[in-house]
Amino acid sequence: MVLAPRGLMIFFGGYHTGGDSNLYLTVAQNIAQNFCVSLSDPESGACIPHWGGNQLPGYPLLIATVIRITSGSIGSVLVVQSILFSLAVIALVNALRRAGLPSTAVIIVVIFLGLSPSLVGWSRSLLTETLSVAVAIWLLAELTTSFSQGQLRVVRVAVIMVVGIFVRYDFALMIVPIAIASLIIHGWADALKRFVIVSLLCCLPLVGWSARSVALGLLPTPQIGLSPEGGSLPTGTMKWIGTWLVDQYDLRNSVWALVNYDYNDFRPPVTAYDNSRERSLIELQIRVLETQFMFKPVPSEIDRIFGELALERIAREPLRHWFMLPALRAWWIWAIPAPSMGWPAEIDTQSRESLRNALKESQFGQVAALILEHPKKATMKALVTAHRYGLILGALAIALFLVIRARWRNVGILEFFAFLALGFALIRTIAFSQTILQETRYLTPALAWLDVAVALYVHSLIWGRNDRVS
Repeated sequence: MVLAPRGLMIFFGGYHTGGDSNLYLTVAQNIAQNFCVSLSDPESGACIPHWGGNQLPGYPLLIATVIRITSGSIGSVLVVQSILFSLAVIALVNALRRAGLPSTAVIIVVIFLGLSPSLVGWSRSLLTETLSVAVAIWLLAELTTSFSQGQLRVVRVAVIMVVGIFVRYDFALMIVPIAIASLIIHGWADALKRFVIVSLLCCLPLVGWSARSVALGLLPTPQIGLSPEGGSLPTGTMKWIGTWLVDQYDLRNSVWALVNYDYNDFRPPVTAYDNSRERSLIELQIRVLETQFMFKPVPSEIDRIFGELALERIAREPLRHWFMLPALRAWWIWAIPAPSMGWPAEIDTQSRESLRNALKESQFGQVAALILEHPKKATMKALVTAHRYGLILGALAIALFLVIRARWRNVGILEFFAFLALGFALIRTIAFSQTILQETRYLTPALAWLDVAVALYVHSLIWGRNDRVS
């Protein structure tokens, strides 16, 4: 039920590598061939030390391990990460059974997680999503067991947190649902003590990795945001993009162009500019980049101009920058209707832009024509979007139920899952709304937890409540 859909997605959807895949592969090959964490050419053996790529080296370590066992098969990595996802679901199933939930509820949870359109597509991608979600489900299983036993199992929770953070930095946001779980299980005083212990245990390996990095001549904290070669992105230019970007489909013509040093693709939309002076100045800098710096980093003098314009705009409209833009990002990261979420549903750039323009101008006849040109891909995107919208409605219904019933006064297993899933979705949304990382894929772990919470509430509506803890 869980592994089969992922096997079918890998077989029929084909392998997908893109975006950060090259960074993960480079680090993995250095681990496998040279026993070092580096972004140097693995064949050179240079092994110039690095923090781990654009994340810590957890995912590259998995890739390296599988590569050494299977002699370099990417397909094997995809299968292994799907197996790990399945094992995490099994751990959750066992935790749900120990919590006294009926078999029908457990089966519905397995169906929701196994067939979730927002999750299954990532199984074909050499990206962190499937492994990160697997660790997130593993953590949910551990928190469920802690709830059943009436005691937060701090060491186990801390170990899972460390594993997750070494896969993705943003796994650190899990500290919020851990705090919620601890508070529900123990009350304020004991919850604070256990929360502090978990935090300290999580910090120990991270401090150790920081000490390793400093000893090798690196900074004590990692660089966030890298080119495929491991170069830093221009801070001033990125800050300027952060004064207008709210739509993930503008990333291609802004951030990803900078990541690849391909300034022919650096085409901010008209909405990026506040006035004609700013537009003229920016377009002049882009022409200079195109003619003199193609496939080279943005020079400091041009980056400074972008940064100054960003600071001017922030000072001119602070409410817009600090409140309106994050609100719009929070809305669009959930509501945007066309992300593929790992499915083989990407359309060409021209068709994508035509579709966006037609939607903006309410030209629904042209929208229908474009959909008919790509019926299979449109169906995939519609399936993924319908699932996410369904989870949004489910989350709102659960939140309303909690308010009406005032269930925070007597928390059963259903309310426990509700508070964790809603709290995690909320903190993840707030965190990413403060950045220009506007891809809906960053919601994937939260979508998995919402799948579980909604599944349990669907069961309670059909079969009635049964949240007894054994």
